[in-house]
Amino acid sequence: TSVVATTDDPCTHHLTANGSANATWTPACLTANPPSARDYYARLYTFTLDAPSEVKITLSSPDAAPYLYLLDGAGPSDAIKRETGDPNASAASITETLPPGAYTIDATTYYAETPGAFTLEFQATHTTATSAQACAEPIAANASATGSWIPACVSANSPQHSTYYARYYTFTLTAPAQATITLSSADAAPYLYLLDGPTTAAPITRETGAPNATTATITIPLQPGAYTIEATTYYPTTPGAFTLTLELEP
Repeated sequence: TSVVATTDDPCTHHLTANGSANATWTPACLTANPPSARDYYARLYTFTLDAPSEVKITLSSPDAAPYLYLLDGAGPSDAIKRETGDPNASAASITETLPPGAYTIDATTYYAETPGAFTLEFQATHTTATSAQACAEPIAANASATGSWIPACVSANSPQHSTYYARYYTFTLTAPAQATITLSSADAAPYLYLLDGPTTAAPITRETGAPNATTATITIPLQPGAYTIEATTYYPTTPGAFTLTLELEP
């Protein structure tokens, strides 16, 4: 059974199920995301998710080094969500946890004007996703909490329309205090948001993180009120364990 349906555009197909599709790169179909002024042959594949899903895309070819773009939308010129490829590889693969919506795969080549045959493999598996607020819990003053980043709990403040795993911790101050929030992990580079309110949709007061660090720390004077800490990662779709510490001084 074919997993692709034709569209009005001969260079674009719609993926209707998990499976593989075979095609060829020719001068008749070009990428909308060329890295230089030269022509890069491509085929486009759209798909739609009706629930949060982990998507795995693999592009392989015996004739050329493949290059993959995953676009956030149903058109060839939509924002690039993820891209990958290697000049000496015969395959390129992307695995990403995605929210419901429409997406486009731009299946192209690492080098310009390279014809050849290729196979695109596509698999989407529904994840057990919960709302961000369901991934929140209270944290006491001068206490630590341990947790893990998993696909079921995602950031409400994701940059670049990517998926970032996150956990949330709420606390309330009845008097002004100096807060020190420390997020540490041996598995991923941590990233911290402090939100000015009791929900995951509250505005961001402070944020911090670094790509090669094992800790992220926010120290800030706070007025009485309710606050939410978002404990997430510097890079998207990064699982791992972490420890969060909240210290409050009057």
